[in-house]
Amino acid sequence: MVFEVDEEHKLAIYWFSREDLENQALLESLKPEQAEWNHKGYRVCEFHSGTGDLFELTKELLIHNKKMMAIKNLHSREKKMRVWTFQPLGTCSKILSGKSYRTDESSIEPTFVKAYNWLSTQMKNKIGNKPEGVTYPVWAWYSYDGVNKKPDRRRRLFTCYKNCELLELEIPESEIVLSDYDSWHYVLNDMWFDNSQNEAEWEELHNLYDSLPLDKQEKYKIASWQKVFDTSIVDTAWMKQGLYVQATFWEIKPEYLISYKTV
Repeated sequence: MVFEVDEEHKLAIYWFSREDLENQALLESLKPEQAEWNHKGYRVCEFHSGTGDLFELTKELLIHNKKMMAIKNLHSREKKMRVWTFQPLGTCSKILSGKSYRTDESSIEPTFVKAYNWLSTQMKNKIGNKPEGVTYPVWAWYSYDGVNKKPDRRRRLFTCYKNCELLELEIPESEIVLSDYDSWHYVLNDMWFDNSQNEAEWEELHNLYDSLPLDKQEKYKIASWQKVFDTSIVDTAWMKQGLYVQATFWEIKPEYLISYKTV
């Protein structure tokens, strides 16, 4: 563990290796100390590394980058969102070297290109143009079970994430777009998102939709996709909405990173 105090900006900075995080006695022993720093008016910042070797090799650079991020967040008045994203091994090494991480265009399944292009256009309308060199957004989790919290890898939805890095980020609201995870599958599967509230309504609406000319079907289908951005919670036997919310943004800037771990 490395500990540093920034008197100028009143920060108490702790850097933990993976081994430190597994040492429950150490973590418990630090709680009174951290509480005392808070009592003195200091902001306690915790940052997590990977293995002990990585920790030793990069701690000076990591602490520097993290301190800059903490200082920037401390003085920023813009409201931020806390999100979590699973990314390939090595992602954090790039970010901690001061470079932004962007989605690799080649990683997108050809079947989903239409959906990703549509989403990119919507993001441009909502948060502005993508940076030069960016094609598709980065994805993250904002909430599940209707609560903004870190993904629990014991949950079925998150068990697929293995041999990767879980990054915790704080991103300004003006640079992020939220959408409903379940609703997104209408876009992903190129389907019309109807307004039915039960099976009878669904059948009636789809019969009407199927009777339309193909050009009108396409028009109504794409217009219906706007509903994916409605993240208000609906939890009925017929519809689930807002329980699992995803976040998209153009890139992971170094100052977004709060912590990370290998999973």
